[in-house]
Amino acid sequence: MKLNGGITSFQVDISTTNISDTTKEVISCKEVLQRICLFCETFKDIQLSCSGADEGATNSTITVYDGDDPNEENTNTIHPRQFLIDISVMTTSSKKDGKMINVDDTTSNNQNKNNYNSTVVVAVDMTSYAHTTKGIHCVRKIQNQIKGEVSRTNRRWRRKEMKE
Repeated sequence: MKLNGGITSFQVDISTTNISDTTKEVISCKEVLQRICLFCETFKDIQLSCSGADEGATNSTITVYDGDDPNEENTNTIHPRQFLIDISVMTTSSKKDGKMINVDDTTSNNQNKNNYNSTVVVAVDMTSYAHTTKGIHCVRKIQNQIKGEVSRTNRRWRRKEMKE
């Protein structure tokens, strides 16, 4: 069953200062994919797995699902997936010195490319599916936490930033 509601999309700003214009969109998309995979590895309540990341493109889709427990003693039983989340990641625009610029804009001035503060905006869209009540609760918990972890704006990342 496809789930509606909760956070289904958000944007992540990735700083790309001193990176060439030709690779900054790919690097930004790859960074967001790595952050999503890190989120899956460190999620505490249920073991998550992710697959399908194409790290060489400016748009990619990754699938997050509940992983099998490797410590499970009875491997003969089939454990159906409780939920599945398809996450689409794509670069949408860039910010140069605070001004929005479309990624496809090729008419911009090519002089002094690396002498400004540049940020690439990466859009993250999630489509969630669950077929059990437990799966719905897991999806809602992931939806509540993933934006802060991937955007690095939650309390954990603010504390790390203050220590540095």
